[in-house]
Amino acid sequence: MKKFSFILLSLFIMTAHAMGDSDMKVVEFSDVSLEHVNYDAVSFMQKSSIIKGYTDGTFRPDATINRAELVKIILETGVEQWKQQYYEKLGTECLAEIKDEDFFTDVVRDVWYAPYVCYAKKRGLITGYDDNTFRPETAINLAEASKMLSYIRREYTGETLEGAHWYEGYMKSLEKQKALPLSLKGLDGSITRGDFAEMSYRISQDVDNKDSYFIKEIERGIKREAVNLSQTDISEIRSCQVLSNILMKEAMNNYHPYYSRGSSTMEPWEMTDSSNKMMDMDITSAAPESSPEPSPMSKGSSDYSTTNVQVKGVDEADVIKNDGKYIYSVQGDRVSIVQAYPADEMKEVVSFGFADNTIYTGMYPKANMYFYPRELFLSGDTLVVIGGGPSFQYEFKKTTRFSPYYRDYSSQAHIIDITDRSKPVLKRTVELSGNYNKTRRIGDTLYMTLNVSPQMHLLQDDPTISVDAFLPHYKDSAFHTAADDPQNMVECGDVKVIPGYTSFQYLVVAAIPLEDTSKKIESSVMIGSANNLYMSTEALYVATQNYNNNRWNWDNTMVYKFDLENKMAHSGSVIVPGRIINQFAMDEHDNHFRIATTKAGEWDEMTRDSTPSNSRLYVFDDNLNKTGSITGIAPGEDIYSVRFMGDRAFIVTFERVDPLFVIGLKDPKNPKILGELKIPGWSNYLHPYGKNHLIGFGKDVPVEIDEYGQITGSDVKGMKVSLFDVTDLSNPKEAATYIIGDSGTYSELLNNHKALMVHTQKNILAFPVSVQEKAGSLQCLKETYNTCPSNCQKRCIPTKCIKDENGLALCSDDCNGLGSCIESRYDRYANTFQGAVFLGVDVEAGSIDEKARVGRDPSVQTLIADYNNVQRIIYIGNTFYTVGTQRIEAVDMDTFKNIGSVNFRKK
Repeated sequence: MKKFSFILLSLFIMTAHAMGDSDMKVVEFSDVSLEHVNYDAVSFMQKSSIIKGYTDGTFRPDATINRAELVKIILETGVEQWKQQYYEKLGTECLAEIKDEDFFTDVVRDVWYAPYVCYAKKRGLITGYDDNTFRPETAINLAEASKMLSYIRREYTGETLEGAHWYEGYMKSLEKQKALPLSLKGLDGSITRGDFAEMSYRISQDVDNKDSYFIKEIERGIKREAVNLSQTDISEIRSCQVLSNILMKEAMNNYHPYYSRGSSTMEPWEMTDSSNKMMDMDITSAAPESSPEPSPMSKGSSDYSTTNVQVKGVDEADVIKNDGKYIYSVQGDRVSIVQAYPADEMKEVVSFGFADNTIYTGMYPKANMYFYPRELFLSGDTLVVIGGGPSFQYEFKKTTRFSPYYRDYSSQAHIIDITDRSKPVLKRTVELSGNYNKTRRIGDTLYMTLNVSPQMHLLQDDPTISVDAFLPHYKDSAFHTAADDPQNMVECGDVKVIPGYTSFQYLVVAAIPLEDTSKKIESSVMIGSANNLYMSTEALYVATQNYNNNRWNWDNTMVYKFDLENKMAHSGSVIVPGRIINQFAMDEHDNHFRIATTKAGEWDEMTRDSTPSNSRLYVFDDNLNKTGSITGIAPGEDIYSVRFMGDRAFIVTFERVDPLFVIGLKDPKNPKILGELKIPGWSNYLHPYGKNHLIGFGKDVPVEIDEYGQITGSDVKGMKVSLFDVTDLSNPKEAATYIIGDSGTYSELLNNHKALMVHTQKNILAFPVSVQEKAGSLQCLKETYNTCPSNCQKRCIPTKCIKDENGLALCSDDCNGLGSCIESRYDRYANTFQGAVFLGVDVEAGSIDEKARVGRDPSVQTLIADYNNVQRIIYIGNTFYTVGTQRIEAVDMDTFKNIGSVNFRKK
């Protein structure tokens, strides 16, 4: 949208004496405070020398504007294109030409505003009243102002301003520009100075992030309250009508093409309170545990691996779990339970799905057909399957615009009794609106964060629909039957707002009891979203990214703290400059919250220069008041990984080399950089290994870079494993490195810490990896044409040539002889291995060595059914198990020889 500027002697010319001197110093108006609804508009226009107000230092935002004043203001709005003196000249010429009978009877020709009124009449901007009067002293109303404002926009943009009523086209233009502030008092209501400042500011600066009326609301006299929020305080909605205001605003702004800005099909609706009551909340955190205890029935090994988690005592969901005897695995749309211990008796005891009702009891039979399991939790004899599928809402009511299936998504937690592993019994299903973001488990309580998008398209079918339809819903088999309608998680008046939300959706934080089915779930609902989650045994922290559209690359992270022991109450919030890399950028220690961020570089339009990105670390107390910080870490570089270890933090940044920063946090008021190490490549994940060592998993990048200093895809080589010695915090060292493969080598561990297995007693690490390698000349020459791998080049060797009658050479080729497979002229890479890599770590010797690889060579052609991509590695007793997409393989912990395997059933 094209912008235009206001350059006027005074925007609001009440009378000549109302204006100050032209050289009056710009000061803030005493009656327009920072909290005033028009503060942004008035402040901008004042600083731009557009307005000066009254000589007593006031602006008088509640005073009205008359018709004569507004005509001059509107005409001079486009001063850059028309020049102010040009309007005066045109107006003077108009007065000289116009006859008395064609002019307004109540406008004296020598009054200051007469030239502007004459020109405006000639151009059709104003028409006056039926009695041929203009009534210049009459306060102008919204309908009249809309025509004048939209007239300017029409000249610059060519917009059509037609409508059923004379004002409708002009109002549509303002509605589209979101220039109908909630302070307006209807079509016939007088426009105040504050109103007009706000409308002009929004039009001239394309401000589209403020509350604005719909035309239908103004016509029907529906009043809306502006939702004014402080920077970090979470505010309660307070009423269903306020929630409806927010919903209306978002429907107008973001749901194109169904509700594009200014859509005349958009209908306001009156919200009604929900009759569904919020469930009683009474949550208490169970005692933390680091891993599930095997039940008496399982009689497995007491020595077994658990999921690699960030915080001890806070379990994280994964595709694989084990209890020392059984392995539980998500396999496509099914869940498999395998008796893995002892390895020579390994067998699959059950494989159950949801679509075929293998285990499902039929609470939501149709929705369940498309349920897809994603992750598992294990707590004693309880297995929790978490996943999602189509929402329950569309199993009961179709819409005229959308298909009833696959439209809306819900998340489900199926709580299963596995006392008898061969006969799992579903004991509870909880279905929640939306997509689950993150999950955690402490004791017998499951915590979920979800992002829920309200189904705004329902308005197309029923404009009078209740607000209940747009609230997050749930169903709980412990309290509801299949015939019951979904229930509201909270009432509309209990929804809270996270200030500065950038996209309209609900953030839901839910706590689900796993053992006692008589306990109800609890939930907190707010307008906002979740990107990352950090959880200690005391509190839950939700982090969401917030981008400010008013500045290029301006970013910050909003963190909200919830108390686990106080019904998940919001206990603090803070806005932190920059963005976080993942959950490991947050930590809680000794009642202090720490967070590391990267602040993006910014482009300054005024100086035509940019500032580089930089990283920083902040420390906050228990109430999220800042106690200390470090800023300006590694200018021009981004954070690639973070790890907090007690009173120390380790941060890896990268641009051309990989600096590892060691930060001391003993004094929360004065964090310090204690040491720094620069090495080639980077680490995506840092894992503590004992008290004074870290292991980094990342990528290898040679020190040599092209002349421009750019890092390209071909510069990034294989996967790099580094052993860091941080015994001396002021002098960290890279004690050992190990490189796996070449460009294109990938491991899920680089993006998911749960893919790592660590056996501390054996000093062995294991993780899945797909290895890409470049072929060498000797490797290629060993092969022939028919066996030549994809990273070499095939060629046929001419062996015997004769000339035909025309003198042309006819040759017979040997395509299988020596030299028919050579090194490629170009870099060619082939996938040479997929499976588990086992590495030995010796901190005393400062070494990393490869113990074994268990997997397959993808270059060897096999049946698709044999493509077993390893996902996780675990151990039970003296056996390592690789769990893949097709089967589980067991290898001896000392020899790495295969001692058993079992294939998964697919149906």
